Amino acid sequence: MAYTQQQAAVLRNVLDRLQVRIGMLEQTHRVALATVDTSLRGSARNLLAFLAVRGHATPMIRRRFEALGLQFPDAVPSHINAAMQRARIILDSLAGSLPLKTSPALRPDCSDDELERRTDDLLGPMRKELSSHIMVTLPDEAITDDRLVKNLLRAGMTVARINCAQNDGKRWRAMIANVRRARRETGMPCRILMDLSGPKLRTGHMVPGPRVVHLRPHRDTLGRPMAPAVVLLSSRYASPQNGGYAVIPLPAHWLKRLRKNECITFIEARGKKRTFIVGRSTSGGRLAEIHETAHMQTGVRLKHVDRNGVCRFARVGNLPRADVRIPLHAGDTLQVHKDPRPGEPAQYDSRGALVRPAHVSCTLQDVFRSVKRGDPVVFDNGIIEGIVRKTGAKEFHVRIVRTAGENTALRADKGINLPRTKLPAAALTAKDRKDLRFAARHADLVSLSFVRTGADVHALQGEVARLAGKKPGIIIKIETREAVQQLPAIFLATMRSRRSGIMMARGDLAVEDGWEQLADLEVTLMAMCRAAQIPFFVATQVLETMTKKALPSRAEIIDAAIASHAQCVLLNKGVHIVPTVRMLGRIMHAASRRRGDGLWALPR
Repeated sequence: MAYTQQQAAVLRNVLDRLQVRIGMLEQTHRVALATVDTSLRGSARNLLAFLAVRGHATPMIRRRFEALGLQFPDAVPSHINAAMQRARIILDSLAGSLPLKTSPALRPDCSDDELERRTDDLLGPMRKELSSHIMVTLPDEAITDDRLVKNLLRAGMTVARINCAQNDGKRWRAMIANVRRARRETGMPCRILMDLSGPKLRTGHMVPGPRVVHLRPHRDTLGRPMAPAVVLLSSRYASPQNGGYAVIPLPAHWLKRLRKNECITFIEARGKKRTFIVGRSTSGGRLAEIHETAHMQTGVRLKHVDRNGVCRFARVGNLPRADVRIPLHAGDTLQVHKDPRPGEPAQYDSRGALVRPAHVSCTLQDVFRSVKRGDPVVFDNGIIEGIVRKTGAKEFHVRIVRTAGENTALRADKGINLPRTKLPAAALTAKDRKDLRFAARHADLVSLSFVRTGADVHALQGEVARLAGKKPGIIIKIETREAVQQLPAIFLATMRSRRSGIMMARGDLAVEDGWEQLADLEVTLMAMCRAAQIPFFVATQVLETMTKKALPSRAEIIDAAIASHAQCVLLNKGVHIVPTVRMLGRIMHAASRRRGDGLWALPR
């Protein structure tokens, strides 16, 4: 008994020190706290209390609490002060300084229902069959295919995301019109979010490649053909992503004479004879199969012999230019330059000696004033890593130190991350301001990419406040190392607006803050949002294998179940996006049942 009293007294002193730290943290952020929306002040104080408690708790202290049958106060992030109060009363009783006659009542700063109300206000009411909202990045097909949008709504999509880094206002309007039409015809609600692209640092254009399409049948591990490559023979433009088919442009009058199971022969780029087998007709043209690998170029002559023996010829129209890639290996040098000239692979002489290193431009001009020798550089979400070895006013040279494999290559419009370089660019660009005005007229929500500080959040809020008419809800994306270091300030800045949320964009975060930190950071951000009672969004690579290959990996199922603790989960576009939305809904339903049994408690 004496030991228990002694331990209780020690832990009572721990609580007293934590209370002092809570007060100190509130004092540190008193200016930002005063600007928080009045309806969120209690939640903001609870957030600061959570940060103070979580930041000063060691595993040993947690074990001491558990030895007395108590949870550490951060076990329920939304009730830190109430949990502190309850633990203090129980410890006083165990220490013998206060009789415990009844169970101490909790007096939370915010109720458990507050997060649900704020989520409903931001994203709309939750569908009864879902435990979290499902956001889907609309693919290009949503521009013309309203059936796809209807199928997404029926599958479970509740928020449609439009990526402002792609397409333009005309195409965005078409997507939005299809979402609204689908809402009317299905009777299912769906909010529209426009994702402002921010100052994303990317590789520039590459030199034009040949107009060629590489057709590859599916083969097994022994190289034996399993399924043919399928192409769309069409007389008009069709998206190459339409059903995953390569589009071969041909004259309309020639296509009309084709019949199913007839043959089309041609000589491909390497001089080999190849044959298409004509398939079914579609709204975009006529499908055809090929059972051997072929490189088809613009201008190739196709030969068709119909059932009557009549021979007809046609020339292939302009194919899209193939992507030129820069092959890179450890030890290579890559020149990154300010000049927007197209990038090229390295050039070698006849003896294999390097004549000119590979080079590529980048989209953010301010980077050349900030990058320093020795800074790490990461390309294409970690596929290629390097170190800056030489800098200048108009270029810097990178020595490649690691690649994902022997065939790794860098393409145009791929991300460049400088995780240790402090870039001067503000998160809200001139393009973002223009896109924001469009979003205010057509969308319900906007999200801001590459936020680094609370000032970036203030800039967006100021722009939204100046907009005429309705004000869209605001989602702040956490995807930079600097943002992770500024989380308290960013959260408090976000809470100046009631209709707001936090999104974890895991792609760039893994590169910026380290792969090994990613899982802990997701749990921390989820807990911070629970403490602040503001909606949390999880994005990047959720069920990504399924969107591309129709079957998820086992690890993705577990990841999706953990992500379903969030108020909204973002799925990226893919050929199999509709069944992926259905799968995520089923995972959410199963996980919510287990949470009801207490088996899916939020990890500490």
